[in-house]
Order: sequence, then structure tokens, then C-alpha cells
Amino acid sequence: MARITAGNDLQEALNQLAEELNLTSGHISGIGAVNPAVIGFYNFETQVYERILLNDYHELVNLNGNISIRDGKPFVHAHVVVGNREGVAFGGHLLPGTIVVVAELTIEPYEGEPLRRHLEKDTGLPLWKFKES
Repeated sequence: MARITAGNDLQEALNQLAEELNLTSGHISGIGAVNPAVIGFYNFETQVYERILLNDYHELVNLNGNISIRDGKPFVHAHVVVGNREGVAFGGHLLPGTIVVVAELTIEPYEGEPLRRHLEKDTGLPLWKFKES
């Protein structure tokens, strides 16, 4: 279990936490609040994330992600759902620029071989690489 303090970039703090704990694979989830929220929608045609900026305070209704190795370092890939003061929810890929107001996390490390990411040419995404069967 962990807490990220106010003012930190959520994506950067998650990656730093995974590195400090020497996590090579696992699951992470969390709740809290952010201001602003920056989420992304992956456009498979252009192979880039379309950035959605949500200014103002938002509840971090759910953060759900995984931990693996990317470019030789622990990397957290997370999606979030945030809600505004009217209860309208927005969701997508967590992008840098989402600033923590408060965040409480649970982390479940996995045992065994580390999960490793490799760039997949068809999608343009760094996805888990599994041995061919």
C-alpha cells in the first residue's frame, strides 16, 4: 500500500514508486483526487494518443494498471476514471501532467519472470512480449 503526496505528477510518481520498490511485474490500483487530469485516447489510425485535458478538481474514481519492464526500467501502464463535481465521468489512458491532490494505492507484485514490453509495429504500442508457443 502506498500514498502519493499532493503536487506530484501521478504518472511520474507511479513509475518512481515501482522503481524504488524494484517491481518488475504486478498490478496497481488506486483512488483519490487530481487537478488537472490528463488522459489519453489511443488513435489506432495515427498511432498517437489524443490528449484530453480536464482542468479543475476531479475525483480519481479508479486507477487500474499493471507494472512491467520498459526500456530496462519498471513502468506503470495505467488507465483512470475521473469524475467532476457534477458526477460526470471521463476515462482513458493516464498521461503525464495529471497532478495529485491525494492518491491512495494498492500494489500487488507478481512472482516469476518479469513482464517486458516491446514495440509492436502493427499497433505502434509497447506491449507485453511473450514467448512464442
